[in-house]
Amino acid sequence: MAYGLRPVQGNGTGYGYSTGGFSEFEMADDYSGNVFSGDFVELLTTGYVQRQNTTTGESPIIAKPTLGVAVGFRWVDSTGSPNWGQYYPGGTATEIRISVCSDPKQIYMIQGDEVMDVSDTGKCFSVAGFAASAGSTATGNSGIYLDSSTATASALTLRCLAIPKDGANENSATPNVIVQLLENVAQFDSTAGI
Repeated sequence: MAYGLRPVQGNGTGYGYSTGGFSEFEMADDYSGNVFSGDFVELLTTGYVQRQNTTTGESPIIAKPTLGVAVGFRWVDSTGSPNWGQYYPGGTATEIRISVCSDPKQIYMIQGDEVMDVSDTGKCFSVAGFAASAGSTATGNSGIYLDSSTATASALTLRCLAIPKDGANENSATPNVIVQLLENVAQFDSTAGI
């Protein structure tokens, strides 16, 4: 089952890098759609953040960059009770805050959708699974995944840095893949404003 993007390390730092770092942003009151941990989110000109690609289904690219990856949520529901969650269940809510891994150099793990091998290292890929319903309300994880068929030398969304070997992953039909956003695919990596 796909799980979106998971922060795992910083570039050149091994697994000792603190992966708990995030920035908190505001979502508009009564935001109607579900947003899951591992989803791409975008910063709007209004200053609010929303789940990215709910209508176009396109993977973030330089022309449509991403703020980063959602890692947690808090909000006040219609009864006035505070809530925290692995995903935000769209609906009547206020004070909606989303924790986002917004470091353009963050390294992630994502699930691929077919067998991959060492020859995929260094290639660029798109991400798929952006349907509005993609994600699990049981786990709170996103349903996006690396589209293995898009492997290219051209700039897309993610660059494959490695396919972890543990005796099973490297032969899996849905391998875990270590990736990083391409330069300028992150909004905070761009020289232009929002």
